[in-house]
This record gives sequence, C-alpha cells and structure tokens, in this order.
Amino acid sequence: MPVIRSHCGSLMAGILWLAPLTPIAVPARYSNTQAQHVTLAYGVERSQYDDIIGLPVTAAIIGEAYNDEIQALRAIVPNWLHCQNSIPHITVSWVNESAPVRSNLMLRSDHAEASFEAIAHCLIEFIEWEDKPTPRTWKANPLKQCSHVWMTGDRQGQQCEKKTRRASGYCTKHRPQ
Repeated sequence: MPVIRSHCGSLMAGILWLAPLTPIAVPARYSNTQAQHVTLAYGVERSQYDDIIGLPVTAAIIGEAYNDEIQALRAIVPNWLHCQNSIPHITVSWVNESAPVRSNLMLRSDHAEASFEAIAHCLIEFIEWEDKPTPRTWKANPLKQCSHVWMTGDRQGQQCEKKTRRASGYCTKHRPQ
C-alpha cells in the first residue's frame, strides 16, 4: 500500500494521469463512472515526474470501445509522453461486477467499436495516495459542490455549481494549478 510521508522529497506514491480540462461529452453506457483521465503511470513515485506535472497536453480521442461490462475511449497521446498502458484510453463506465482496470483487458480482447472523435486539452496531474484506491473507495467519496467562488464578473460571489469527488474539492475546470 503506497504511503505519503511528506512533501519534502520523500516517498509520494500515486497515479500520474492526463486530466481533460473540459469533460468529454460521451454518454455512459453503464452505471459506474469516474473522473475522466488517461492513466499514464500507476503506483509510481511523484519525484520521477516532477518535471512534467502541470504541463498542458493535447490528446486525440479516436474511438469508443465497449463490451458487456466496460466502456472506454481510445486515446492517442504525444510520443514524448510514456504511457504504462499498451493502449492509452479513458475508462468511461462499467457495470457493478467490473472495475475500471478491466478496460486494459477489454481493449486487448473481443469488443465492439463505435465511431467517436474528439480533441482533449489536458493537464498532467499526479494524484497522491494515502491508501491505494479501489473502485469502491472512489465511489464512496461523496459528490460535493466545487469550492470555486467567482471573485469578479457577472458571477462575483457565486459558487460553482459543478459536483466533484476530487480530494481538492474543486471540479476539473477550477482545480488549482
């Protein structure tokens, strides 16, 4: 189980991923969903990636793949960006008896394909673990209203209406950089 000790150069384990700045508009085929992302590296130390965390990246979404338990979007990421998964993708939804990690197996075996194309403007993020997450613990995080409050303009003083499960308390659009 990964452990966080401190932010002073010691072990910080978690997930390196590409997070779209704007959610990709694809209907979920199954009831379970999660924050959209392309997993680049899983169970790694933050210090290995300090030089790329926060960089903007554009990914191409080139199709929808699915079977009777899981749905994913195929992605193309820039060549300079290593992805542990042999087929980069965004897991969109899955049935109760499955888990997001099963997208990897689905993409390497028999499945259906549907036409879907999009450009995703993303940021490279590192998500640190206190305890290694599971589909149940992620889903157990309650949806809460984004913490962002507009400081200027027509919406000054109003709180963002979007919901998030992120530990930061901010939706994808308003997460701190």
